[in-house]
Amino acid sequence: METSGLRSKVAYLQGLSAGLSLNEGSGEGRLIKGIIGVLDAFAGSFEEMNESYSHLKDYLESVDEDLSLLEDDFYDEEDGLSGDTDYMEVECPDCAEKVYIDPEILGDQEVFEITCPNCSRVVFINEDNRISRQEHGIIQMSAGSPEEEDI
Repeated sequence: METSGLRSKVAYLQGLSAGLSLNEGSGEGRLIKGIIGVLDAFAGSFEEMNESYSHLKDYLESVDEDLSLLEDDFYDEEDGLSGDTDYMEVECPDCAEKVYIDPEILGDQEVFEITCPNCSRVVFINEDNRISRQEHGIIQMSAGSPEEEDI
């Protein structure tokens, strides 16, 4: 419902109650005035919320456009993976999703885990630079990006 329509309906009810010449001292008169006052407050809150929503929607669309431009600048046209890197391919034991790992990160001294983007299961753990290839389902080292293998 449009907020101006809601405000005009509340104003109509206010005018209607004034035209009825309700006794404001009676219980019914106080009740009707109270209900109309609450409706007016709701209409005002709804109007403010609708305005905030509109600003938030515009901001989100702006951020989305900026992010799209940034992605276009940052990633290559194809996939964003350069063709001169050898990626290690790991298959998730749960969903068989293939996860590609840059072998340069394996030299890090910190312990880390790599999870499957599909089911979030841990598919690789770098513990003290000791890597159990069978335990974590490592298939092979593949040259280039994953898409080049499919061609």
